Amino acid sequence: MGKKYLVVNLKTYSESSGRNAVKIAKAIESELGKRKRKDIEAIVCPQATDLLLVSKAVKKVRVFAQHSDLVSPGKNTGFLGPSALFLSGAKGTLLNHAEHQVDKGVLGKTISLCRERGLVTIACATDEGDSAIVAKLSPDFVSVEHPELIGSGISVSSSKPEVISGSVKAVRANSPGAKVLCGAGISSGEDVRKAIELGSEGVLLASYITLAKDVKKAVREILSGF
Repeated sequence: MGKKYLVVNLKTYSESSGRNAVKIAKAIESELGKRKRKDIEAIVCPQATDLLLVSKAVKKVRVFAQHSDLVSPGKNTGFLGPSALFLSGAKGTLLNHAEHQVDKGVLGKTISLCRERGLVTIACATDEGDSAIVAKLSPDFVSVEHPELIGSGISVSSSKPEVISGSVKAVRANSPGAKVLCGAGISSGEDVRKAIELGSEGVLLASYITLAKDVKKAVREILSGF
């Protein structure tokens, strides 16, 4: 079996900002360490202001940005380019999330620029057709997130399994080297198990962990599905 991935988007909640972002990242690192599962890789995506803080706090959890703009160092006030993200400790970045979508032409160029700057890319897509288009842009990961289910607590792997299986086929056909993640509404170990059974290499989730009263317990539940 190949490596599996747990990606946690911390978004911009107060519960997952600043020191709280560090606490969540450390909780994931701790729970993953207890399981001694070398086949599971954890990634956290804090907001840009917390990248350096979080990257210095964990060693076995990779830190990704939530977005990168298509800019190189220079006169780009207010923009965040891959070079700056890399210098802030990011090893990769989310792109084209449903909450921060970009034109596909821009997305393709951003993926290429991120690769040049040493960043791994997780490009988000909404369904099978969109997954095929995104896969052709050659990101490292394609994360399938049905917009209606984001933050709903209803997982796409349970309510719309055909979206995941169809997207896996679409990605394989258009970019065989890309890995597929299942996102939107993941809130249990069973959701994770179903996502992997449908062909994905892991999951991308947010609120189930970031807003949990007991973060370690929530992490344990998600890890139980791998």
